[in-house]
Amino acid sequence: MSDQPSELSTRQRILAYLAEHHSVSAPILSRTWGLTPADIRYHLNGLFHDGLIDRIPNSIGSASRTGRPEQYYRLSAAAAPNNLAVLCGALLSILLANGIEGGETEANRLLQAAATSLKSTLTPAQASAAPTSAVTRLSQAIEALNRWNYRARWEAGKSGPRLLLHRCPYAAIVNDHPEICIIDRLLLEKLTGISLQQTARMNLVTGKPPACVFTAGSQPPAHPLSMP
Repeated sequence: MSDQPSELSTRQRILAYLAEHHSVSAPILSRTWGLTPADIRYHLNGLFHDGLIDRIPNSIGSASRTGRPEQYYRLSAAAAPNNLAVLCGALLSILLANGIEGGETEANRLLQAAATSLKSTLTPAQASAAPTSAVTRLSQAIEALNRWNYRARWEAGKSGPRLLLHRCPYAAIVNDHPEICIIDRLLLEKLTGISLQQTARMNLVTGKPPACVFTAGSQPPAHPLSMP
């Protein structure tokens, strides 16, 4: 299939098309752009699994060659045009500016509070549970993160487990606010009870490396706002 940069380009074009049109099907994009329906469906499926588009239920459109109505797609609520990224970025800037003015301790307290607040969105049973098994804690953490569209998984490593996040739910603002990666690390530590350090950061343009990696067995950065 296509290499990563072209995948990103095609998917961005699909999102841009849907931002201007209510819905679209694979055959429509195929005819519009001269790509095969199979290629278009590949990218549509990727966007759907990333939570960026929704399949329209009970689509009633022109019949396909199989006689079935074509499947139509629309932007998901998460991807629909809005000013949430701008607002969140502005609020985060104000929060951290005040924290930095208060010194390293205050900045760290604010980042810790943000991670604690995110953790509290879990169900009461999950938030209050303290499983003794590290594997259970890791599995529960991955399950929670994947409800938030992180596409996360964990794997064993020589010095301890490694957590891999293959998608950034904050992609719209993370380049301007890399401290979000620190909040992610703090959240992971609260969910797993394991001290972690971010050892790789995904490039959202090239997709290489393909995941942000948090590794156990290393001390976290001395300053809460330092980055790897």
